[in-house]
Amino acid sequence: MGNYLSNLFESTEEDYSRFQCYKASLKISESQAWETLKINKVRLPYFVTEEYVYFTDWDLIRQDFFDSIVTGKPQEATISNEKTDEARAIGSMLYRAFNPHLAKLKFNCVGGITANSTYYQPEDTMYVKEIEREEGTYSVIRGFGPKIYAKIKPGIVFIFFEIRHDFRIDIPFKSWAKWTGFGVKIKGPNSFKGTAILDQVNEKDGIGVLKYGKQTFEAPLDKMYIPGSPAVLGKRGVFETMLEFANFMEKNEQVRDSFSFLNKIFQLILQDDCFTLKMDKQGKILCAFRRVCFDGGER
Repeated sequence: MGNYLSNLFESTEEDYSRFQCYKASLKISESQAWETLKINKVRLPYFVTEEYVYFTDWDLIRQDFFDSIVTGKPQEATISNEKTDEARAIGSMLYRAFNPHLAKLKFNCVGGITANSTYYQPEDTMYVKEIEREEGTYSVIRGFGPKIYAKIKPGIVFIFFEIRHDFRIDIPFKSWAKWTGFGVKIKGPNSFKGTAILDQVNEKDGIGVLKYGKQTFEAPLDKMYIPGSPAVLGKRGVFETMLEFANFMEKNEQVRDSFSFLNKIFQLILQDDCFTLKMDKQGKILCAFRRVCFDGGER
């Protein structure tokens, strides 16, 4: 058997058993620190534990909110992927470095910027299919995302690229009344976290009346959304069409299969089967990865 290239990548140069970063002691709870960093839309690589916030870019300490979450002076730190918590920190910071790296290559992201991220190019029909109906527009986003394995081998990190898809429903203001009886969620960090039933729509005031068990409450229509679940899409009669696109099963498909799809993406994001993530704005910490070549099914 000959050699073939995979969608698996292995780190080069950087020793992840002695990974250099910074850490600062927390003066608030771990959950509060995560929430503060999220609210302030921090795009730099970071990770929070019960005691510390780890980060790779010194610019983070210059953020106005930073002193509200830490105590004492941040210190240089050396962490190892041989330790479970520190391997999680390394993996999380690498996930967060992907977002600005791929944004420069004109990739958008849905589903967060860590393990559940799906990257795609919104203007390219290879990635997006839309179905317009009276009650709204159904979109299937077909993209890719990294899966990081930071603790398999001392000093080495592996990244596996996989195909992912995301179903979305965009509902115009005038169409919300057509969704009464469906489950809705509320956007926002401090909002209701469950799924409530849309009972009534007050278009004049832009308000939806929701029921959750025996409770009734109101929420602005522009803060509500309908999750694109298979059950909802099936009820609206669009699920099979969207799934065909997600699984490369359309008759006039642009790409034959998932590996062909990934190879088209690799042409955009790789140079000589490699890519490099900048972990800080100055480029002092660079994490390089090379595509793994398999020989006869064995590495």
